[in-house]
Amino acid sequence: MLQVMKSGFLLAGAALVLGCSQAPPPTQRPSAATAEPVVKPEPAVIGRLVGRDRTITIPSGERGVVYSEQRSDGTVLAHEVGENELRALAPEVYRQVKESLAVGIADNR
Repeated sequence: MLQVMKSGFLLAGAALVLGCSQAPPPTQRPSAATAEPVVKPEPAVIGRLVGRDRTITIPSGERGVVYSEQRSDGTVLAHEVGENELRALAPEVYRQVKESLAVGIADNR
């Protein structure tokens, strides 16, 4: 009888040791569908030229200084284009921007 009890304790002890030695289940990571979306910060607007029929916004972001042009009715003519792109797309707007910036810099000295 003592032999049976010893083997019973031995089996119970082995089960306890094996049960405790198992690693805990891994924590679940949120899936791509439930993960928080990455919010891209809006570029800082460093200048805005407002005319009768259009507004030129000059933000500075990851790509440096870019230009956006929008008509007064809301139609976007150019969105975050570089200086060379603006010169090619709308030379008159490019000239207006450059003249306005040059006057603004001269006035601040």
